[in-house]
This record gives sequence, structure tokens and C-alpha cells, in this order.
Amino acid sequence: MFNQRRAITLIECLVMLSTTAIVVAVLGSAVNNSKSHRLRDMELSRLRDLAAALQTYAVEDPDNILGPVHPAALNFVGEGYSDFGGGPGSSSFLNWGDEFDPATRPLNRLLYGFNTFTLPTIQRTEPGDRSVYKEFQCLGNDLGFQNGIPPFALESNLTPHFKSDGTSFRVNNLTINTSSVLNGYGIYARPTNRIPAPSETLALMEARAYQTIFSSENSIFFGGVNKNLAGYHDKLAHFMLAYADGHASFENMRSDTFYVSPSPATVWIRGTWGRMDCSEDPIALP
Repeated sequence: MFNQRRAITLIECLVMLSTTAIVVAVLGSAVNNSKSHRLRDMELSRLRDLAAALQTYAVEDPDNILGPVHPAALNFVGEGYSDFGGGPGSSSFLNWGDEFDPATRPLNRLLYGFNTFTLPTIQRTEPGDRSVYKEFQCLGNDLGFQNGIPPFALESNLTPHFKSDGTSFRVNNLTINTSSVLNGYGIYARPTNRIPAPSETLALMEARAYQTIFSSENSIFFGGVNKNLAGYHDKLAHFMLAYADGHASFENMRSDTFYVSPSPATVWIRGTWGRMDCSEDPIALP
């Protein structure tokens, strides 16, 4: 009888321990999910603030351009995604004393009110220093670019985008088959009245979100590799996006959500998440 009671007690203890482990696991998962959602909400708030700054710039700009154009932009065609603001970058043209020195970036002047001659010493940080320029920082796992498309680089070899470019976000400067940043398909250097669908058109995004146009199974670039990219918030193919009307959201940009023009002469890039192009043509999605 004693052994039987002891066996029952042991079984009860095991059941209790098992139940406790399950409860702890569930609670741990809930806490992690809550933290993840909190970080996303904070980052969406940052993106909305940056999108509002672009709109403020447009109001003050004589050409109503949504977002600033750096004086040296045409020397670096296709690099407009990193010259609007943020801190120093380890890339060759983005550190102190380079062409896109943070003190020369128009959005920095709008947000922080400084220039080359008034920049406080505390803000002269090193690339990757996250103590300043918080408006331009992703709160998730800033994976940077997947270089060498194709093939994609290994995740472990990537430099965080905030360290390489001084910002975790890029402006939509879609510039395919153009000779100048100023006649591209994205919002970069574009007056607000030439953005036909502001609530659908991307203004700012996680830097890697732009690279999904190369990985789409429907992509005209490199034949499409049908590979979903990881975003900064550890949810495959999901990215933080801010739109030309100022709203922001966390969207699924899987390779099968893309519809890319079959002709480079009439490039447009759209999906269930919105669009990158500013074409006037109301093309219906397949």
C-alpha cells in the first residue's frame, strides 16, 4: 500500500511539473510576442514620424518634393535611399567628411537643425553607434542587405544596415533603366502631385524590403529566384513600410505577392502590400 501511494504521489508530481512546464512555455511565448509587438509598434511610430518629416519638407520645398534631395545625389545615381538623413555609415561615401556626411543631409537639418558648422560634438558618432539618430534606427534585428544578388549572401555575413548606411530605412528611389535619380519611378525627387496613389505608394521601408523586388518569383531581374527574404522582426517576408500619405504598417511581402511589369520600358512593381512605382497607368493586378 505504501509503495502504491508513493507511486501515485510521484505520478502526481510528474503531472504537476509537466503542467508547470507547459504553462511557463506558454507564458514565455506570450511575453516574447508582447515584446515583439511592442517593438513593432514603436518602430511604426518612428516610420510615421519620418514620413511626416518628408511631407513637411514637401510643404516647404518650392517644388513640393516629397523628401529631400541631397546636393550630391546625381554623383551617386541609385544611392538616394541613404542620403536623406541618419548617422554616419561605414560605406565609402557616408561617413564624416564624405559626400553624404550626416551634417549635409537635408532631413537631418530639418529634424535636428544643425549643419556642418553647428553640429554638436556628441552627435559625431562612429558608424553603428546607436546612442544618437534614433529616429533612423530599426528596433528589430537589422539584417542589412543580402549582398550578391544572386546568389544571396549568408545572413551571418551581413553588416547591419544602420552601421553601413547610417539608417535602417531607405527611401523609395526605384530607378530602373534610368540615367538619372531624378527621372526614376519611385517617390525620390518627385513632387507630391506626381504621386498618383499616395496611400498605396511606398515612401520609406526597411532597407531589405526593397530587395524583395529581386527575389520575387515574378521578377524580371536576374530571372527571379523565388526566395523570401527575412525582415528585421524575425517574421519571414514581413517588413515595416511607410506610405506617401503618411501611414505605416507591417506587411507581408512574400515573393508570390509581387506583380512586376514584363517590360523594362514600362516598369511597375506592385503587390498586395501596395506599390513602389509612381506610374499613372492604373494597371490591374493579375
